[in-house]
Amino acid sequence: MARVALVTGGSRGIGAAISIGLKNAGYQVAASYAGNEATAAEFSAETGIKTYKWDVADYDACAAGIAQVEADLGPVEILVNNAGITRDAPFHKMTRDQWQQVIDTNLSGVFNMTHPIWPGMRERKFGRIITISSINGQKGQFASVWCIQYDPPDLARYARTQIRQDHYDQFDQWPKRPVCPGKLCCLKSRRFGYHQVTGP
Repeated sequence: MARVALVTGGSRGIGAAISIGLKNAGYQVAASYAGNEATAAEFSAETGIKTYKWDVADYDACAAGIAQVEADLGPVEILVNNAGITRDAPFHKMTRDQWQQVIDTNLSGVFNMTHPIWPGMRERKFGRIITISSINGQKGQFASVWCIQYDPPDLARYARTQIRQDHYDQFDQWPKRPVCPGKLCCLKSRRFGYHQVTGP
């Protein structure tokens, strides 16, 4: 029986590419999304990947959503923490609500998704946790209007995954890894003038 992979923010952008890649590799994939029902429905129709709606900023919604995925497909053995948002504003114009929304989704969302899944992985002695950060989480981005509230959660996502890996690998013997993409052509990056995938 194929292992079950759950990708947050998995119905568009980088998340959609990850979901499709996992399905093509033989996994049963569930993709969560927060709000764009039309896009999620189109994605499911095109790929056959099941989509589930919940907000990763809401712990109870995450726990309920994970329970539904496991009832439908089986225990989640691969988790990809991909969901993230921006609330673009220079620091001096940023509201407290804009800041909190990004922190709640991009940072707390990783805890909200990983915490309910962790006990089952430990009990089964198998699991894979991949957290998508970004190159900004390692190096920051100079003169970006959105880096003030976007970079700190990315840095924390990167650090939290590394700490979890270093602390728990001695007990669990299964990997937890951060992935930090560079500049990619996606809906978010197009707003800032990036139109091509860059890299070697």
